Amino acid sequence: MFEKQWFKLGLISLAVLNITACIEEEIPDISSESVPQAEFKVTFPEALAIAEAMIDGKQAYSMEREKEDGQPVIEVGIDGQEIFVHAVTGEIVSIDDLRGTDDQEDLEEVTEFLQLQSLATVFILEALQAGEAFAGEQAHTVELENEDGNLVYEVVVGRQEIYVDAGTGEVLYTEGGSDDNEIEQASSIQVPGGDTE
Repeated sequence: MFEKQWFKLGLISLAVLNITACIEEEIPDISSESVPQAEFKVTFPEALAIAEAMIDGKQAYSMEREKEDGQPVIEVGIDGQEIFVHAVTGEIVSIDDLRGTDDQEDLEEVTEFLQLQSLATVFILEALQAGEAFAGEQAHTVELENEDGNLVYEVVVGRQEIYVDAGTGEVLYTEGGSDDNEIEQASSIQVPGGDTE
């Protein structure tokens, strides 16, 4: 009887360890979630230049490394459009114009991005460089955001989110990394009436 209790206790311990491992696995490493970094020959600055050349005179508000139809791409959000640049060849794979969509959620997102972009004085490339310099690694995503009424760029490197002031280009705080500094500092630009993400 005593051996059965130890056996049950051992099974319970194994179950707890498995549950813990599953929980830890559910938190993705964002840098490798979609595509290994090695598959990206085109850099963010190169993809940005390609996208901005297509949309003359407009600035980007988001960039993300991902897979589209099984191919590594960099998605550049610019002027209400998503431009997909092939991450190896640098060719434009597709352009999705979200301004003419029937999807209300996409329209709201585009409207918010364009409003936020009109307030920003720092361009996305400067924010990207600040975030990558802070982390010492390449970013997976950079996006202009309204973070609790603060206009910031969120630069994601691995599991770390680095918040860069969209008015000064300075790193304000980080979340989720080893250099975790979750003391949120106000950005130099406040979003009128906006304390939502």
